[in-house]
Amino acid sequence: MGSFCFFCYNPLRAPFRTHESALSFITMKKTIIFGLFASILALLGASVAHAEDGTNVSITATNAQGERQEIRMDTQTNIKGKRMDLKAFASSTRADIKGMRQDFRNASGTKAWATSTKDKRMELKAEIDERKQELESRRASTTADIKMTKVTETMKLASVHLTSELTRLGDIKTKIDSRLSKFDQAGASTTAARADLATAVSLMTTAQTKIAAVSTISASTTDAKASADAVRQAVKDAQSAINDAQKALMQVVSDMRGLEASVRVGASATSTRD
Repeated sequence: MGSFCFFCYNPLRAPFRTHESALSFITMKKTIIFGLFASILALLGASVAHAEDGTNVSITATNAQGERQEIRMDTQTNIKGKRMDLKAFASSTRADIKGMRQDFRNASGTKAWATSTKDKRMELKAEIDERKQELESRRASTTADIKMTKVTETMKLASVHLTSELTRLGDIKTKIDSRLSKFDQAGASTTAARADLATAVSLMTTAQTKIAAVSTISASTTDAKASADAVRQAVKDAQSAINDAQKALMQVVSDMRGLEASVRVGASATSTRD
């Protein structure tokens, strides 16, 4: 025999034969629906709780975790390379300056040099100052690049995190939609619940737009603080949009509680008639 689906049951087509069988049906239905609500509430509740206290929601998708690790490794490699380049340039510059000074000392004892020692010394100083300025400019540029790299890392990590959050809500939305279809089969009116679900879907679309905005921010090498502030605000807006979508889905779950009650009342009425 095939398995029994209480959502597919039609009391007009197959009425209960005994009061005990009706009670057994109601008990089984309550157990299954309670399990459904518990699982959905657990997913939504954990996500909302983390979002409200400001901590990161754990990423359950394996690929998202892998992306975050790859982003961090790329950033570390990038920064390490920039610092090594700066160190090599600084070492080369110091060696050049040392060589210039040594050449000056070696030539300062000659007659030709003695007639223009002051001018040569000024030329040497100008050359050394120029090389030092090049080093300082390179150091400032590298520092700005590293700050930009860190801002870009934050932006990428936030984008992966927020996308994973939205993906989780999409999975929950799919499960809710499936359960609403089963309530339709059971004869319950799902109009209000589906209207609230449509609102949640709209809010999820808004959240997707906000998430996309995070990854389009241009990190500026001239003003890293402004770039960091822009990323921070974009992430805040995206997280707020996700929170709104989560709350909308919780409203649908609340609607489903009412549907569960209406189906229970219908089943009880059927058992009373029998």
